[in-house]
Amino acid sequence: MSKVIENVILAATAAAFVYFVRWTWLDIKREKRPQVTAEMLDQAYIDMLEQSEFYVDDD
Repeated sequence: MSKVIENVILAATAAAFVYFVRWTWLDIKREKRPQVTAEMLDQAYIDMLEQSEFYVDDD
């Protein structure tokens, strides 16, 4: 019975490891990440400037 439990734990660990490797590979290949657009970069730059203490508002 303990051999069965060992095999079940080993199979679950192997399945979790394979899932983690697949998830990491897809993340590295950027298949699950959103594409960064020019508008997103512009907004991030504006947000960074607004949060900076050196931001000068030209109103």
